[in-house]
Formats: sequence, C-alpha cells, structure tokens
Amino acid sequence: MDTDVELSTGTGPMEIEEPTLTTNQMEPPRIHRLDQTVVNRIAAGEVVQRPVSAVKELVENSLDADSTSISVVVKDGGLKLIQVSDDGHGIPYEDLPILCERHTTSKLSKFEDLQSVKSMGFRGEALASMTYVGHVTVTTITKGQLHGYRYWKTQFGDSNLRIIHEFEESSQLLMYRSSIRQRRNPRETADLTSIQELVKDIDSNFHSGLLDIIGHCTYIGMADDVFALLQHSTHLYLANVVNLSKELMYQQVLRRFSHFNVIQLSEPSPLQELLMLALKEEDLDPEVNENEGLKEKIAEMNADLLKQKTEMLEEYFGIYIEPNGNLSRIPVILDQYTPDMDRVPEFVLCLGNDVDWDEEKNCFQTIAAAIGNFYAMHPPLLPNPSGNGLQCYKRRVLSCSPGGGSETAEDEFDHELLLEAENAWAQREWSIQHILFPSMRLFLKPPTSMATNGTFVQVASLEKLYKIFERC
Repeated sequence: MDTDVELSTGTGPMEIEEPTLTTNQMEPPRIHRLDQTVVNRIAAGEVVQRPVSAVKELVENSLDADSTSISVVVKDGGLKLIQVSDDGHGIPYEDLPILCERHTTSKLSKFEDLQSVKSMGFRGEALASMTYVGHVTVTTITKGQLHGYRYWKTQFGDSNLRIIHEFEESSQLLMYRSSIRQRRNPRETADLTSIQELVKDIDSNFHSGLLDIIGHCTYIGMADDVFALLQHSTHLYLANVVNLSKELMYQQVLRRFSHFNVIQLSEPSPLQELLMLALKEEDLDPEVNENEGLKEKIAEMNADLLKQKTEMLEEYFGIYIEPNGNLSRIPVILDQYTPDMDRVPEFVLCLGNDVDWDEEKNCFQTIAAAIGNFYAMHPPLLPNPSGNGLQCYKRRVLSCSPGGGSETAEDEFDHELLLEAENAWAQREWSIQHILFPSMRLFLKPPTSMATNGTFVQVASLEKLYKIFERC
C-alpha cells in the first residue's frame, strides 16, 4: 500500500495575532545539504562507536578470511593504535583501490545473496567508517605472490598525487618488492667502501646533546609553517622540521642503500615533461617563452643522462626509469610516508643537474641528498589556509542583480581548492607528529652543524621562569 506523507509548516486557518518578531526570528532556518565529510562521519559513528567496535569489525574480517591465527595489538585503549594481523587469504591487488569505499564487499553481489550469507559481515561499511575517523593502513599478500602490497587512506580524504598524470586516484597504494632478493646476495652492494665511509661520517659526527633532545622530547605542535615546538626536560625548543626531515631522509637513504621497497606509480610520467615543468617553474616570468628552445635542449640532455643511469638508480636507490624514459617507481624511505608528488619535477631536475656522476662517493652522497630534499617535509605548495593565507583562495565572481540590472563583482572562496589545501596541510602536520618524530627518535643522528645553524632554538627555560616568579 502506498502512503502519502504531508508535511505542514507555519500556522493553520486560525487567526492568531502575530507578535513582533526580530529579523532573525522571522526567517526560518534554511534546509541545506550536509557536506559529504559530515555525512561520512555521522555514518561512521553508527558503525564504529568505540575503539572496541573497530577491533570487533577487524577480527570478524580476519575470521571471514579463513584465518587460523589472529594477533591484536592496541595502544592507549585503541585511541592511538589498533593493529590486527592474521594469516588469512589476503586481498587481491585489483581490489585495493576500492577497499575503503562504502558498500564495497566480497560477501555478496545481489539482494538475493542475503538469504545465504554465512560471513560475519557483509555491508561493506566498516573499513570506510574507520577512514573517516582515523588513518587506515592495510598490508596484504595473496598465496603464490612474490610481492605484497600496502594501501593506506587517511581521514583527511583523497591525497592529490598529480604530476601531468594522476598517479594515485583516491589514496596511496604502495607496491612492495619481495624482501628476499632472488638475484643476488642482499649484502653484496651495501658493502661498498664509499657507502661505509658515508655512514661512518654520520655515526662519528653527531651531536650528543641534540641526540638526547630528539630521543626524549615531547612534540607540542607546529609554531608556524617550518618550526615545531618541543619540550625537553624543563626547556622549550623551536625545531626546524624541514632541516630535520631532510637530514633524516638523507641518512635513511644511505643506511637502506640497495635495499629499498618501492612506490609504484600507477601512471608513469615522462622525464622530458617533468624536466620542462621544473625548468618553467624556475622562470621569474613564466609568460616569457624566448628561452623555450634552450629549456627543451636542457630537458632532453638531462633525460638522456638519467636514462643512461637507470640500472644504477634502480639497483641502489629504487628509482626505476623505463626504457621509453618514463619514471615509474620511487623508493620508500619511511614506511607509511609518501613525499609531496608536486615536487617530482624539481627532484628529477636535481638528479640531472646536481649529482656528481664522475666519482663514486660524491655520486652516492649527492643522490642521497637529492632524495633527502625531495622527501623532506616541506610546506605544501598551496598557501596555508590558516591566517592570511586564506585570502589566496578568494576569487572574483560577477553576478547580476535579480531585476536584471548591472553586474556586480563579489569575492567568494574556491571551496574545492581550499579543501585541497586544508587536507594537504593537515596531512603534513599529522605526518610530522606521527611519522617524522617517532622515526627521528629511532634513526636520526643529528650532525654537529645543527647546534649552530638555527635548526634548534631554545625559547624558554622553566628554571629561569620559576626564578622570575619567585622574585615577583
């Protein structure tokens, strides 16, 4: 039976003396469509009410995957980390791009399948819900495969990994090499004398005081676009995260030499086009094309040089350039971290221009420095939407008055670009807190130069503040 529903608003036929209303009272609240992020988070609250709900959903997924062994690790009651590992059948590579989308499931395909569902879950909402309130990482391998895959999606939404082509559409998908090398002894190339000397330089020239600060500091937050505020003992410091991340990445490149997992770009990008982009970005006046021919020649020469070095770049640094000149793989320096892909053109140009290809030690050092600069946690290229940077996202729009009068110009925000910027800056700050600083505690040996080059600046000492208060 069909049912008609009628909604009445306002008053009925009775005559009621209307009170004097203010402007705000006379205008009823407008109905508007909720932003999709709000909708998603409301939906997430229906599925994942507490951390234990997430654990339940993940364990049920493991059971549905025919697992015989399941391990669960939680930190701070599940607020910091929930990790579930199992020996189930795994997830095929082809299914990973839609893994965390709503209503995607392997348990059923049509409504009639509900009559015979035997799995513990079937709606396809659990993982999607978790991505709206946290960061989800999935590492998987299926039977008979030499490569595993790591997929992650953040609560900030889709990451923009675009350089000419769109490398990753909705989130980062990492393709991992087998940890067991089939072709050679895994230590064979890492024993090169030049690499040993560079690592020895790091281990013998670090600042013990800064090492203690990094190892035992508490991250407070970002003070501005470059400096983070740290507390160590009774002191407060400003720390330059760009310098710190650049040095950490450089050291990790040398320590992981020839043993890199790799990020597979879903659409390889031509070196020639990347180099042209980088050269144009260096122009003070991009509208002037009088040096276009020279740029094309420089790009062609650098592309040819890098194609000649592709075997060494792949074997030692995990950088693969296809025979046709397309960049298709870059190394993993820190797990769960993908560099800002907008900086790939600059990175490729740096490999062509700044590397000393003639002497082995200098060659490895300059390549490691170029990779370190590329992977460093620079501020995003889009202006920071906080504070004055918000004005950069306004655009002038012409509109006509309702009566068909003259046009008027109004400023309004480019909401799509603003959302992209907010996500990029939020993702960077999350990476600094949850990836950079934990990794620095484990791996970074801060060089002595960082004590004097402004990387660390002490801004307060609680002992001195206490003395001031005592005098007051």
